[in-house]
Amino acid sequence: MANAHHSHRYVVLGLGSFGGSLARRLAENGQRVTGADISERAVDAIKDDIYEAVVADATDAEVLKELEVEHAKAVIISLGDYLERSVLAALHVVELGATRILTKGLNADHKKILERIGVGEVVFPETSYAIQMADQFTWSNMLSRLALDEDFSIAEIEVPERFVGRTLMELNLRRKQGIEVLAFRSAEDGNVQPIPDANRPIPEGCSLVVVASNEDLNKFREVYK
Repeated sequence: MANAHHSHRYVVLGLGSFGGSLARRLAENGQRVTGADISERAVDAIKDDIYEAVVADATDAEVLKELEVEHAKAVIISLGDYLERSVLAALHVVELGATRILTKGLNADHKKILERIGVGEVVFPETSYAIQMADQFTWSNMLSRLALDEDFSIAEIEVPERFVGRTLMELNLRRKQGIEVLAFRSAEDGNVQPIPDANRPIPEGCSLVVVASNEDLNKFREVYK
């Protein structure tokens, strides 16, 4: 598969909706993915899409040793709603010396336990997707949003009418609103103009790609929706 990305090896433990989607996407991106699931059906469903798929118990330390998790670029643990299984798998993966571990979290206590045993990244995919959907329903002027961390996001926002024809220098969004404009994107052809000239009037029919704290972003959207 021709791909600009350098190929790395990833191990995905649990091939349900989150683990399976992530494994497939990594494979599409030209990465070498080994997936493991205790369910034969889950393995059958994905075996043609990724480098290697095995029926195995991800909580078994011997299995994880055979999968050579310590040599993977990252290990992704997504074992459904079973807290004990997820914690046990994470514990073994940490002990085997994996360098980067991302685990699908179930709740705040689960996250706390995982962080205590050394798992650096705990994600709540359903929650973050739900929040994104709710934001898009609420603020129709926000076209998309990417969370950088708990406090900051990059968002694409339709240009408020009153901004058209004015310059970024004049609007001074960074000082007044805490909003840093990274680019203009044309609604017509999708062309992106990165780091726009502060003295150039904002064109009609475009969106602003901005970075800001979530707090400033919400205030901005309320004022300019």
